[in-house]
Amino acid sequence: MSDNITNMFEAAVAKDKSGEGTEAMRLLDALLEYQPGHRLGLFYRGGVKIRYRKDVDGALKDWESAFEGAPAGAPTRVKGLYPLFLESCLERLINLTSQEPDNAVYHSGFARASLIFGPPELGDRHLRRALQLDPTRGIDGVRLAELLCKQGKKDEGLKTLQKQLESSPEVAEVQASLGLYYRSEAMTAQALRHLEVAATLTPRNVAIRQALGEIYLAQGRMDQAESHFKFLLTNAPSAAVHLGLAECDKQQFRYDEAMENHKKAVQLEPHNFQALSELGALALQMGDLDLGISSLKNALSIERGHPEIQGLLAKAALQKGDKQEAVSALRLQLQLDPNDAFASYTLAALLRSMGIYQEARDLLLTAMQTRSSDVQLCLDLADCHVELGCMQEATEVLREAYQRNPTREDLRAALGQLDPNSVVVTEKKSTQPEVDEWLNLARAHLHGGRSQEAFESFRKVLQVSPQNSEALAHIGRIYVSKKVYEPACEFFLRSYSADPTQLPLLLELFDLLNQMVGKQAYAVLDQLARCLPQNMQQVAWLDYLWRNRQSPGVGKLLSPLIDAIKKTYPPDHPVAQQWVGLQMASQK
Repeated sequence: MSDNITNMFEAAVAKDKSGEGTEAMRLLDALLEYQPGHRLGLFYRGGVKIRYRKDVDGALKDWESAFEGAPAGAPTRVKGLYPLFLESCLERLINLTSQEPDNAVYHSGFARASLIFGPPELGDRHLRRALQLDPTRGIDGVRLAELLCKQGKKDEGLKTLQKQLESSPEVAEVQASLGLYYRSEAMTAQALRHLEVAATLTPRNVAIRQALGEIYLAQGRMDQAESHFKFLLTNAPSAAVHLGLAECDKQQFRYDEAMENHKKAVQLEPHNFQALSELGALALQMGDLDLGISSLKNALSIERGHPEIQGLLAKAALQKGDKQEAVSALRLQLQLDPNDAFASYTLAALLRSMGIYQEARDLLLTAMQTRSSDVQLCLDLADCHVELGCMQEATEVLREAYQRNPTREDLRAALGQLDPNSVVVTEKKSTQPEVDEWLNLARAHLHGGRSQEAFESFRKVLQVSPQNSEALAHIGRIYVSKKVYEPACEFFLRSYSADPTQLPLLLELFDLLNQMVGKQAYAVLDQLARCLPQNMQQVAWLDYLWRNRQSPGVGKLLSPLIDAIKKTYPPDHPVAQQWVGLQMASQK
């Protein structure tokens, strides 16, 4: 069949060169019946339509189809293959616009040809002329708006679309372009309004359905998201569709179905980085280490420079018991993201277990820059100092940590071994009257709406009682009111660690995380998974979050929290077992 297609195409080109346009068209039509997506066939048929039929609109539809989704530079390569043919087509378009200067179709055609083959400034000029002649040409308004946005003139592009909407509200492309523009600006309500209208006008449009599915998915509206993805699965299956369905599955804890959709996405597009990386991450989560590792390594062969994938490979190596491979992966991760405190801590723990204390100490010192309140990190750093004979440095680390956490028995014991007097002095000092005085003053400031004065009073409380959960929580809330999110997370975590009975504070924390960038939020979830069980042997916090999983704040972050738990605890740990038990109970 491929030989026949090639022969038909070459015969059509020969007929065109000999001036037999009708016969060339017949051969090209037949070729495209056999292979509708034949790019050169579409390109050449478009040119024949211009040269022999003056069918400018049909010609440009062929050209646009020929280059839709083509690799970058494809028009330039075709231009090099058929320079004289293309030159004659463009000359024909120029002549038509000169002969009939008031014909909007001809100006539109020449503009569209310029957008494909250049120069784009001609496209701008002739699109404006076509719209001036016929304001109802909504699709030309869309093309002009897209060109303006590419040129960095987003405001003018939006005004063009809004003006086009007034004259052509029934044109699906106008509604869709407005919807996609608003989506790119994170104006979701406006985006949905236009995309839903566009979907009504053209129910089978793949791009519109995909966009709607992704928006509904981000909003947690799983039924609506799945309806669009399932329609696309039937009518236009793609890796993106399977990835959307996989995310719907994960959000509803259907991990087996999610795994199948990820596998199908990779089957459809074996070099799709997102499909491979998400399949790898889920495979590790499901315990299929071989599939997880191979998928993640394939993803890295396509796109390097992803520290989170190196972190997953390190986790997989640890699960397989290969410490050296884990060390290599973590070192690569830190080369890509030197400020990742969790990776620094994990690598340091590995190195300590292998007796490599100098490098472990350097890593822990780096981690301390962003996680100075992490008690276990302080204990490990002090241990490295001791192993290296730096007793004074070890004592200072423990003394500072103990001042912040005077109720921690592990800190008390460690510091007592190095500097018993520090513990005695701290224990003898009674500070409760002073704490109560500052708390009452801070409460009064809050009641009176004086947040800055309250903030200063709560800070005085922490100077005397570093683990006062009320002061920690209120300082976190004040930071939230100022939209300073990272310190707010730190204070919420410290407050809950000090008093794990205040479960509702978790909902405040999750509402806060939903306002943060994904990577920042996930880092806090890692801290949450690691720090809470150290202060609370029971796992009531998991039950509480599970009971509140339908709330928007918790639901959107439940999946990454599961990842954080599985990354932090082995399957036989009580926290991990409790989580599995909750999922199984919900499925009965």
